Amino acid sequence: MPDKDLKLEFRIPISPTPGFFAQIRLFHFSLQQLGPLYRNARLRIVVGDNCDLGGVIAANSWADGENIAWNAVPRGLFDVADIWATANWRLSIPAGDADVVILSDADTVLLRDIDPILADFDAAHAVVRGHVAHYPPPIAEGPAGHVAEQIWRKLEPANGALFDGY
Repeated sequence: MPDKDLKLEFRIPISPTPGFFAQIRLFHFSLQQLGPLYRNARLRIVVGDNCDLGGVIAANSWADGENIAWNAVPRGLFDVADIWATANWRLSIPAGDADVVILSDADTVLLRDIDPILADFDAAHAVVRGHVAHYPPPIAEGPAGHVAEQIWRKLEPANGALFDGY
């Protein structure tokens, strides 16, 4: 069980579109279902596409009064690096009072708590953890499975333990 005083922040990059806004609303809803640790987590939304941040906030009036922060990617950065600026800008924002910052994408949602992962963090030391997106371990048939296998084989430890259970 993680420390009850742990402060979480989820950071999600988006484009300013109704589809992304709906995904953020679902993500927020899911956090509200998972208990106080998640209900009290800050949700920091990083918006690209040279957005009008005031317009984004107005379009998401459901978020008024919630622990949600909206940040715009600087125009010059977005003009140079496009969606990668949106994804990477969230790394430039100071953690503030968050003990753990979780980088996520808008097309994800927590269906249950991640307490076992959080309980394993050592608050005295910086830690980076991650999960693979887009290419799950090679259990699929066809071209997607072949590409995933090529990638995962390069990541696999010498002892082959990565594929235990697959």
